[in-house]
Amino acid sequence: MLRVKDFLTTLPAQPNPLDGSLMPGQVGVVLGRNGAGKSWLMKSLAGLNPFSGHAHWDRQVLNLSRPAAQTRGYLAQEEPRVYPMSVRQHLMSGRAPWIDWHAQPSKNDDAIIQGALERLDVVHLADSSVQQLSGGEWQRVRLATLVAQQSKLWLLDEPAEHLDPGHIWSTLPGLIREQCANGGAVLLVAHDPDWAAQLADQVLLLGESQWSWGTAVEQLTEPKLDQLYGHPFVERDGRWLAG
Repeated sequence: MLRVKDFLTTLPAQPNPLDGSLMPGQVGVVLGRNGAGKSWLMKSLAGLNPFSGHAHWDRQVLNLSRPAAQTRGYLAQEEPRVYPMSVRQHLMSGRAPWIDWHAQPSKNDDAIIQGALERLDVVHLADSSVQQLSGGEWQRVRLATLVAQQSKLWLLDEPAEHLDPGHIWSTLPGLIREQCANGGAVLLVAHDPDWAAQLADQVLLLGESQWSWGTAVEQLTEPKLDQLYGHPFVERDGRWLAG
């Protein structure tokens, strides 16, 4: 279980400490306006920004230790393609928390990587340089690397970025549901409340005057969404649409 208590980032605009939990099998969605602090929050939970309070999965503190890297996988909003590594090599980097220093990858590591390539339909790109990929291909490769990491907690900052509608509404939700079905949990940043509502068990609303964590039923209401975005939303046949 992900447990967050008295959690304060170093973002000056955070109005209050954050408290909440995410059980195995659950999806949490972070919503808020541009600049609300969504990415800052995710970086903090990933151990990349300092914070006060508590954030842990079961008894494992979410920091930069090797056990934490085995526990949580983090998909940043952007990832520079600085080094001309192959797609297969990038996926192998996801296995790093499980491979001893200076040790060679095992046949099991190779099998896990092959499975992740197949799951995201990027087998044909395995030997390509990551620098040659389109934005959508690169995002699918990054998701495949996350799958290869085999962590229980996924922290995803705008995972739908650069994906076409088929991957946004089919591939990505399927991937998230598989993670949850295998005893994991997913906390993700989204911009579309309707897309979020199709997945969310828990919702974090990052407003100007309050950061709140609650169930999707409690959080996804017209008054709360209207106030959060400064724009009217209506619920229609189970869909949240901007008015």
